Amino acid sequence: MKLRHFLSVLFLLVPPLPGYADGHLPAALTCIDGLEQGGSWDMCRAMIFEPCQDHSVGSEPHLSCLRGEQAQWVALRDSELAGLVGVLTADATENMADLMEHWYVSVATKCDAVAAERAGISAQAAVVGCDISETAGLTSALRQCRLGQSNAEFCVRED
Repeated sequence: MKLRHFLSVLFLLVPPLPGYADGHLPAALTCIDGLEQGGSWDMCRAMIFEPCQDHSVGSEPHLSCLRGEQAQWVALRDSELAGLVGVLTADATENMADLMEHWYVSVATKCDAVAAERAGISAQAAVVGCDISETAGLTSALRQCRLGQSNAEFCVRED
């Protein structure tokens, strides 16, 4: 019940993203959704990071841009989580809470490793970029579940 309560509160707190429908996020999500049908991760990644591509990697403008993108992806992920309130069964909601807890730890560990590998370029940019990539992937999975287009184990719907 802990995630259902959290998601209910989150739903009230997370407004729709202004300009979401007109921005690059929908195209990037559509690209990610198509990966299972043979899409290209390189193309999706280019869409995800397109707003920051004109900045020198690791520069302050680049990091600022990445942080702004990260905030948008986190807000969209949270919005998708909130959209699952009442869609998932009670058991699936409990499982989702556990999965999310593990997801945060897994992403932190993975992104720390990526930062260590890329410390010569920019560890900060690597951590934020890794987090954006992981959040975008999760957001796609959550959206597919919400739309009834997922066979994922976590997506056991009420209907």
